[in-house]
Amino acid sequence: MIPGMAASLSRDEVVLVGDTLHDMHAAKNAGARAVAVLTGVHGKAARPLLQGHADIVIDTLDELDAALMAL
Repeated sequence: MIPGMAASLSRDEVVLVGDTLHDMHAAKNAGARAVAVLTGVHGKAARPLLQGHADIVIDTLDELDAALMAL
């Protein structure tokens, strides 16, 4: 991120991409949108845990561009 840029972004312009429930909670606590990616330790088995906390769940980072456009 460019220094000082964060101060000029509104919360709806920020997306946190993560693979844990902690990441999803961090996004929501910051007022940001959350994208869960199933590349963590638990892989696709984490979907049921993460989907209730993320705005969108993707299987791989290859899907990230499309997911961001969908938000």
